[in-house]
Amino acid sequence: MRALIIVWSLVVGFTAQGVVMLKGEKITLQGPLLKVEDVFSGQFHTLKDTTIVTMQPGEQVTLKPHNLKAIAEKWNLDWVPGAVPQQVVVFRETFEPQAQEILDKLSSTFKSYLGAAYQPSGYEIELVSFKKSLKLPSEDRDRWSIQIQSYSPASGTLQAALLAGDFQESVSARVHPLQEVPVLTEIKQLGEPIRAQDLTLIKVRQSLVDARTVIAAEDLIGNTPKGKSLLPSTLIKTDQISLPQLVKKGNLVTITYASPVMQITTKGKALESGGRRDMIRVMNTSSKKIIDAEITGADTVTVAADSAS
Repeated sequence: MRALIIVWSLVVGFTAQGVVMLKGEKITLQGPLLKVEDVFSGQFHTLKDTTIVTMQPGEQVTLKPHNLKAIAEKWNLDWVPGAVPQQVVVFRETFEPQAQEILDKLSSTFKSYLGAAYQPSGYEIELVSFKKSLKLPSEDRDRWSIQIQSYSPASGTLQAALLAGDFQESVSARVHPLQEVPVLTEIKQLGEPIRAQDLTLIKVRQSLVDARTVIAAEDLIGNTPKGKSLLPSTLIKTDQISLPQLVKKGNLVTITYASPVMQITTKGKALESGGRRDMIRVMNTSSKKIIDAEITGADTVTVAADSAS
């Protein structure tokens, strides 16, 4: 008789070894396969696959009383339904990466993709298109990745794929090369000289930088705002600044004639106004000769000796 019971158990698939019960009315599933042991608790063995159904990330399955009864019968579970009809709601757990997470991983991957060609000033990546609500398997939370498929430096277009297990989703982006530029840390009024401590470096898109943009701090130091005050954290154009006027038209100036072997000074009259390093015309008050001279200080100009001959 005992032998017959064992044979019968092998045929139907289960040997009941205790009362089988439902694990709960709500079940969160990790992985694609909903199995009998996810729904029922108890000691049982089977020679058959216990998969009830395959579920997609974010999918919800409701096992109603008649479904539970069918499962119990199919796998020969020693389960007795309660007096009150029961059902089980199963949800496959998901992970939804946010836009910033995708952007961070894409930026890191892009840097590795360029390798030695990556510019120290860096890049700003702008997401153009991607699926706004990506439901990825929760078990891939720490395993999803970004793969670069193509990049065009000329247009800045970047095509990539988000990968998680067998899942793949296209991601499109635009790459903006960045450039470091000096900007003010506080407002500068007309006539106020710009000092080194007034400046800081920021990174901006190269597309915002043109031929008039000041890109070197040394080209700002000593200058003053021209026409109107300069605001902090904004790009500064060459036509927005000027060196303070050290010489005014009509002023008497000291003319220095410099040569490798001697230096001669005399007096002259400025025929033009200008700031440091500007070339202006001056008239030697003794010889009445008009010469070109470089402004080197307040009411001071310098002329190379060969220019004075």
